[in-house]
Amino acid sequence: MAEIAARHATPHELLESAEDAPIDAAPLRALLRARPELTHVAVVHCETTTGVANPLAEIAEVVAACGRRLLIDAMSAFGVLPLAASLPFDAVAASSNKGLEGPPGIAFVLARTAALEASAGRATSLVLDLHDQWRGLESSGQWRFTPPTHVLLGLAQALDELEAEGGAAARRARYEANRDCLVAGMRPC
Repeated sequence: MAEIAARHATPHELLESAEDAPIDAAPLRALLRARPELTHVAVVHCETTTGVANPLAEIAEVVAACGRRLLIDAMSAFGVLPLAASLPFDAVAASSNKGLEGPPGIAFVLARTAALEASAGRATSLVLDLHDQWRGLESSGQWRFTPPTHVLLGLAQALDELEAEGGAAARRARYEANRDCLVAGMRPC
């Protein structure tokens, strides 16, 4: 995320924590108070490589209290960890694979309407202009560019399987059982 911001010459500050620990909201509050020019906070819900889940509710509370906007990267978490729509965030990005267990190839964003409307004309990329894509879908029901239909069909199947499994809580329970089995099997006798 920091590299993306740097390439777009967007002022940013990187707040890191140990790779085996969730982000602490207190340093975030201090950072936002010290850097009033920062308008958004982007956070990873669950880090893929470590499985560490960040405390979204605490982070969202700090971000809202400081008058900033929250963007959530839920690539690994979506379909596995709970994500309350009541949290004050502008957008959540996820993909067809990872927790949804569909084929890779589609990224999607769930965004508040007000955030989408406020982004009109501000995209720095034609391909990633979410407002334009949203307006096109609303007016014609069509994607702006050729969709990967095979990936869409795979995602539809993956969503059916997620529902049949019992939703995110059941999927998380299966993942935790798999983890426990692997850890037990790797321990020395």
